[in-house]
Amino acid sequence: MSFIELNQVSFHYPENNEEENAVKEIHLNIEAGEFLTIVGANSSGKSTLGRLINALYVPQKGTVKVNGMDTSEPLLTIPIRKTVQMVFQNPDNQIVATTVEEEIAFGPENLQLPSDEIQQRVSEALKLVDLEAYRLYPPHLLSGGQKQLLAIASVLAMRPACIIFDEPTSLLDPVNRRMITRKIMELDKTGLTTIYITHRMDEVLLSERTVVMHDGKVEYDGKPTDLFAMEMDRLEGFHLYPPDLIKTIKELKKNGLEFSKPITHAKELADYLCQLN
Repeated sequence: MSFIELNQVSFHYPENNEEENAVKEIHLNIEAGEFLTIVGANSSGKSTLGRLINALYVPQKGTVKVNGMDTSEPLLTIPIRKTVQMVFQNPDNQIVATTVEEEIAFGPENLQLPSDEIQQRVSEALKLVDLEAYRLYPPHLLSGGQKQLLAIASVLAMRPACIIFDEPTSLLDPVNRRMITRKIMELDKTGLTTIYITHRMDEVLLSERTVVMHDGKVEYDGKPTDLFAMEMDRLEGFHLYPPDLIKTIKELKKNGLEFSKPITHAKELADYLCQLN
């Protein structure tokens, strides 16, 4: 049994009819500890898919199971959401407290945990996201990237087995974007199951497995490097465009340069090219 199982899942919003499903007959298995990226253009169904896994939505057809728990069972909603937490694209929509410390403690307090355990969780979460120096800061004084780190810390304090990141860098500048993706990759090494939803093709390279959503369906499930090897016409049909790194590698291959292994980062390409001289 996989940690997360979606079997023939379809879902449409109340204002739409079944012919306008947001997701259509999705079959997807995710193993414990896996890092999966889900990529797609706007309205492809990728964010809806995340909310179905988190039990924010319940499918009209098919089943979603998290660690064996069916999301359609009302009594299992809270255990499922303890297991699978979400970080959304706008941290301001998630922050409710007046200090960083209070924000991180908010979730564990609602679990009615002992105060000493709450403080331990707050301290651990602050350390994991490098916000220890900002413990007593009001959140509105943080940068956009720091606010997103705070949102991540608040989720980590709940100690979930899985975190779904729903376009967490889409509102950030390049510097903060790199900071957030670097931190997510560090957290992945702790054994978390990570589901990273994005429309940015360069972020697909964060994982070893990616799913392409298009028009509510899974159109691809495999390695990012194999995805980028597709013909441009097919990628553009999904409204996806390879990052500059992949375009550069394709041009180098056209000019006769051979690569013995997949290149997924600019530094890897630079090191490889330097070795040729």
